[in-house]
Amino acid sequence: MKWAAAVALILLALPACREVDDTIYMHYHDVPRSGWDMSRPMNFEAFPADSSYIGTPTRMELLVRYLESQPIAEIPVLASVEDDNGDIVSDTLRLKLFGPEGRPLDRPKFGIAEHVVHLLDHYRLRPGLSVNLIPLAPANASKGLLNIGVRLAKDADRSMPPKSSLPTKHKD
Repeated sequence: MKWAAAVALILLALPACREVDDTIYMHYHDVPRSGWDMSRPMNFEAFPADSSYIGTPTRMELLVRYLESQPIAEIPVLASVEDDNGDIVSDTLRLKLFGPEGRPLDRPKFGIAEHVVHLLDHYRLRPGLSVNLIPLAPANASKGLLNIGVRLAKDADRSMPPKSSLPTKHKD
């Protein structure tokens, strides 16, 4: 009887321990070992499988995975976000992944680090969302990058001020 009560208590406590995943879209593109060439832009059709998220406040993040063992200088990247209405937001991002001492700015796990850049906050998701990324440096400047991804997540905390890297001149 004690064993059954213990199991019931554990089963009731499990939902309280779960981590909430607010991701509604995530996709990665691999970067060739030779580096990310300017002639190979990355295009993401950033639209979730469930269309019920249209109109939902979201945040958009750029996820950059890189090798801890291969220091990279700052990489300029032209980032453009466009929707079906033709509304475009674009800017040049500067991906700084390593500090002056050659250590990754992000905590590595098993030799791989992941850097998150907030592209847009408090963005009302609209149909036809696409993200285009073009490196503005030669391919050898990005050797050590593994892959680059885009993540859309529900933006539940509207009390926080936006920390977007792209200009926020978009319509709600």
